[in-house]
Amino acid sequence: MFDQGISLPARAMNIEFLKSMTWDDLISIEVDVANLRTRAFTLSVLGRKDEGTTAFRGELAMVCISTESLKAVALPESLRLALRTTG
Repeated sequence: MFDQGISLPARAMNIEFLKSMTWDDLISIEVDVANLRTRAFTLSVLGRKDEGTTAFRGELAMVCISTESLKAVALPESLRLALRTTG
């Protein structure tokens, strides 16, 4: 994204731990596009332990910022397309 003159900093992050985990637990993480807006998007995250129980869930909101002006700008079409195909 830096090649296109944009950055994607986090605007908000929320996580809820539902089961305890240890450092050596294997987890799978599912990420889906929850919301796609003109200048921002939100990802939903779900972490499952090896046996399938949900260990955590959360959301990550990101905003598209111009690296030159440091102001919010529209998501590039290439990123928008990638987010649509994964969400």
